[in-house]
Amino acid sequence: MKAWRYVILLGLLGLLACATMGESQGLKAWEGKRYEQLIAALGAPQQTREDNQGGRILIYASAETMVIPGMSFTQYSVTSPGMATTQIQGSPASVRTKTEQKLFWVNGAGVIYRTAYQEE
Repeated sequence: MKAWRYVILLGLLGLLACATMGESQGLKAWEGKRYEQLIAALGAPQQTREDNQGGRILIYASAETMVIPGMSFTQYSVTSPGMATTQIQGSPASVRTKTEQKLFWVNGAGVIYRTAYQEE
């Protein structure tokens, strides 16, 4: 009964890994472009930091909260004629918040020279 839960969990982890790799590759397309193009496409970053090399790091952050529903099942047992027991088991719902950051390093000339994607 529990084996199918592990199969689903492994499948979700695999999809998450593929999505993360795809997001990172998509950011690479920005390398070599000017930061004005980035601002025009994504808007103003949530944070800007100095990169200690005469440039800056533009940080775009987002968070998504998901509710994973709980599960329950009922087990009936007949103990003797006319007598039965009922047992209800399950797991509670859980809440997961996924945060992600897209980072863009911009040199002093305004050109994006490095990107990164972080997810928690």
